[in-house]
Amino acid sequence: MNYIEIRFRLTDPLEDNAQLLIALLTAEGFEGFEEQNTHLMAYVPENLFNSDLLEQSHIKALYLDYHSQELPEQNWNKVWEENYFQPVEITPDCIIRAEFHLLEKSYPYEILIHPQMSFGTGHHSTTALIARKLFELNLKGVSLLDMGSGTGILAILAARLGANPVWAIDNDQWAYNNSVENIKINKVPFIRISLGDANLLNENEKFDVILSNINLNINSENIPYYAKVAKIGSLLLLSGFYTHDFFAIDEVCQKAGFSLREERDDKNWALLMYEYTGA
Repeated sequence: MNYIEIRFRLTDPLEDNAQLLIALLTAEGFEGFEEQNTHLMAYVPENLFNSDLLEQSHIKALYLDYHSQELPEQNWNKVWEENYFQPVEITPDCIIRAEFHLLEKSYPYEILIHPQMSFGTGHHSTTALIARKLFELNLKGVSLLDMGSGTGILAILAARLGANPVWAIDNDQWAYNNSVENIKINKVPFIRISLGDANLLNENEKFDVILSNINLNINSENIPYYAKVAKIGSLLLLSGFYTHDFFAIDEVCQKAGFSLREERDDKNWALLMYEYTGA
C-alpha cells in the first residue's frame, strides 16, 4: 500500500492547532504525524485520501496551505537508519527498537521491530500509554485480544509478559505483513495474527483482556463486538483518541456493559480502562 504525505503550514503553531488537526485527521483514517515547528506532517493510506476533506472549514481554519506527495512502498529500514531513527524507552525495563540499533544498556524487555512502514514504532503516546499499563497487570496465562494491532508491538509485549493465547487483528495488509515478521523475530510464534476487523470475533471465544488502540469512530463501532467476547471481569483498554472525546466513548461503553475503572492521558491522548460488568 502506498501512502500520501501531506505537509501542512499551520495558522498559529503556538496554539493547539497541530493537536486539533491531528485529532480531526485521525478520525478520518490518517495514521501517522510529525510536528515540525510551524508545520505538521500527516500520513494517510492512498486509498483513504480525499482532498475535499482538507477544504472543510473547520479543518481549513487550522492551516495556511499544504503540499501533498505520494510515498511509494519502500525500504523503511534503510530510510529510518539514514535518518537516525531512535529507540523508544517505554519504561526503565522496556525498550522498543529496530534490529539495527545498538544499545548502551540491556533491558529485561526488548521489543524488536522490523521496519516495513513508517508507522507503528511505539513513539506515539497511545501505544506508550497501553504498554505502560500492561506492566501493571498480571498477564500470566490470560487470554488477550489486540484489536487494531498495527505492527504487533502491544501483542508482542503482552505475550512477553505472560499472556497466552494472544490474538492480534488489523485490517491493513501492510501492518499485517509487518506483524508477521515482528512476531517471528521476537520469538512469540503462539500469537495468532489475522487480517480483518471486529467481524472476525466470535462470541464463543472470550478474552480476559482486550486492547483497542484505534481512532474514536472505529472504537465506538467496535464496543458492542468487544462486549460479545468479554466475560464478567474482563478488562478493556481503549486508546487512540483525545481526552475531550471521553464522554462520547464512555456513553457507548456503559451501554455495552463496561464500567470505567481508570483514566490516564499523555499529551492530551487518552487511555481508558474498563471492566465488563454485564449489559
